[in-house]
Amino acid sequence: MATASVVDLLPQPQRLLLSEVIGSFSYALDMAEGLKPGHSLRCCWLGSEIGKLLSLNNDALWDLYYILLLKNIGGTSISSKLSLLFANDEKLIKQGLKVLNTNKVLKSCQFILSNTSINRGFFSRAARMLPLFLNGRYYLNELLRTRSERGADLVIQLGFNDNVADGIHSLNEHWDGTGNADGVKDHVIPVCSQIALLSEVFDVTYQNYGYEKAKIELQKRSSSWFNPEIVTIALEFLEREQIKNTWDSFKAESLLKEQVYALEPGTSNVTIDDERLDDIATAFAQIVDSKSPYTNGHSTRVALYSDAIANELGLSVGRRRWLYRGALLHDIGKMGLTNLILDKQNILTESETQDANLHTRNTFELLRHMKSFKELAKVASSHHERLDSNGYPKGISESRISLETRIISVANLFDTLMTDGPRNKAFPLANVLLIMDKQCDTFIDRDCFTALKKRIPDFFTE
Repeated sequence: MATASVVDLLPQPQRLLLSEVIGSFSYALDMAEGLKPGHSLRCCWLGSEIGKLLSLNNDALWDLYYILLLKNIGGTSISSKLSLLFANDEKLIKQGLKVLNTNKVLKSCQFILSNTSINRGFFSRAARMLPLFLNGRYYLNELLRTRSERGADLVIQLGFNDNVADGIHSLNEHWDGTGNADGVKDHVIPVCSQIALLSEVFDVTYQNYGYEKAKIELQKRSSSWFNPEIVTIALEFLEREQIKNTWDSFKAESLLKEQVYALEPGTSNVTIDDERLDDIATAFAQIVDSKSPYTNGHSTRVALYSDAIANELGLSVGRRRWLYRGALLHDIGKMGLTNLILDKQNILTESETQDANLHTRNTFELLRHMKSFKELAKVASSHHERLDSNGYPKGISESRISLETRIISVANLFDTLMTDGPRNKAFPLANVLLIMDKQCDTFIDRDCFTALKKRIPDFFTE
């Protein structure tokens, strides 16, 4: 067997900015919502500028900044149910719901007709649409309440304060009280939530219809969705030619990041230590796994198995910590995978399999946004590569597969076989070990598998 390459030169300790870390992870939230990359960053820039025009103090601006970046953090908690409810790609549904006025019956009916059970027969569509016509607003209200509550819980887990949690919890409230969560109105809604919703509607409309149409949409929703005073201030700001030019320049990702990361309020940018970074990685692993009932806890278990293998192989504490983060985030690319595939109980078609396999490329693209994760992105996204070069996404040779990747691959396969999936039942432990033994030297690394077997008593008892 060829000697595994090892990531000996780990990224050196550096000054990690909270704004950059959260901003980088916000791309995963954009992907899960079916929004164009950089949506959260664009909203953060616009909302922060509006907040300054409203003369919010520094503490409120800081809260607003992270509400805008994390406003969609609870979204994966309703992905599976949305997909089941509409029998459609939940990302398309989420994108449409961001600007749908569910109080307008005709608009709601058009949305249901256009987005439910696409490409299915008449009777199948009718059976799916009837409950939506009768109780759609109730279903959506319950789902959005779940999303709001889950989002608020997650930001507390990430170490943010109650103001940030409250802001995210109230994101779907409308000025006139017709929102889709608790139904509160006007000044009872936190001002940061008001700004965040306005910023979201502007960017979603802009991406589909352009700058002028986006401004018109804000005006149309003044006094219903939005505080008219905030709309007036926002429109005056957006009317400036310089602001339009700046907004258009955000098509360049580097300029967008530069502008947003420089906006973090306070006398100095907030830095984080390894413990805080571990907490953030753990939270986002949970966000990924909450997308489907079949992946619940998967990333955390893979991280635990990976660490046990690494310990058995004698990796240093520093390398194990680095590897643990990679294992936690190895499936973050599934944020872009529709639940129609994730939850499908029948065998996937060839096209669906190709789409499912894209999650590894997505993992690389999402993790590369953080400079300190450049090498980790390669390791985490290669967990489906094989020693016989028949893996994906690149089909790389055995000599190019790092030891860290081999460890994650073994841990991932072990957990997949040990748990129920949409198309398979969990195997007994003895069967799992037999199956994996047959995969050694072609798919997985034998030394890593041997290390796993030695540590199995740590996790399972006879």
